[in-house]
Amino acid sequence: MDFERIHKTAEWLGRDTDAIKVNKLKELSEQQRFYVTVWGHYSSGKSRLINNILCRDILPVQTRETTAALTYLQYGTREECVLVYEDGSVASYELGILKSVFQNTEKFEGVNKIAHIEVWLNHEFLKNGLILVDCPGANTIIRKHQELAANAIEQSGRILYVLGNPPSNVDR
Repeated sequence: MDFERIHKTAEWLGRDTDAIKVNKLKELSEQQRFYVTVWGHYSSGKSRLINNILCRDILPVQTRETTAALTYLQYGTREECVLVYEDGSVASYELGILKSVFQNTEKFEGVNKIAHIEVWLNHEFLKNGLILVDCPGANTIIRKHQELAANAIEQSGRILYVLGNPPSNVDR
């Protein structure tokens, strides 16, 4: 893709935000990283779908709002879960902790201060730079979740929209 030409065109049109997005896409392309964001209403089955795609039971799944932060599932030879907090601090855990990190949990302290979660998996499906992004649900009253979902969509190469029920007017 000719990112330079697209970038120059965006600048010429005065579309500075588009020029910034083109630069981000160029960077992702050069790093051979490709984001697929799994998006939809809360409790529509996004995390369960990712678990099924990876044939692993690693993401928490419940019948209420569950996903507390953007969760990036990517390739790594060492499997671990890294919590990145809003203050910039980082905590590394074994994958098993991930099932305890969910919205309104009492099992895990500071869940509301997590900026995002990085999950590193030694999985063939992710080996070529694919990064699956599990989002907190859209159409929720939690403003932070709405903003996180919108940010994830902007950086994605593709969006997989999950419907837990027949499409509503909001879905359409």
